[in-house]
Amino acid sequence: MGDFIGAAGSFIEAEAALKASKYNASLARRNATWELQSAQEEARVSNVQGRKFLGEMKASYGISGVTLEGSAFDVLQESAIAAKQDELNIKAQGARRASAIEQGAVIEEYQGKAAHTLGQIKGYAGVVQGASKIATMGV
Repeated sequence: MGDFIGAAGSFIEAEAALKASKYNASLARRNATWELQSAQEEARVSNVQGRKFLGEMKASYGISGVTLEGSAFDVLQESAIAAKQDELNIKAQGARRASAIEQGAVIEEYQGKAAHTLGQIKGYAGVVQGASKIATMGV
């Protein structure tokens, strides 16, 4: 009788492991989406700040009488490139973090499926073992 109870417990444990892994994977995917959205917003803010900084540089040049030619233009152009690179780096880092979180979700699902399969195997093994004991008792 104990084998059948153990088998039932294994089946229940298998289902619980599968449900938990699906839930955890769902949370991880939601976190990945939030990570991407956060990176997009951070990149947008970086872009706005970069444009503001470039505007201030232009205004400063204009006030001081510097024309946007030669080295002044080169400095401004390099600053614009650096600001754009910052924005792109933020987006890329966010995408990498989101990808890592998504990979964690996939691993979570595989672990849940493996735990479910193992629980099913243990459950069926318990049923067979219990049936075997009953069969040998009746002989």
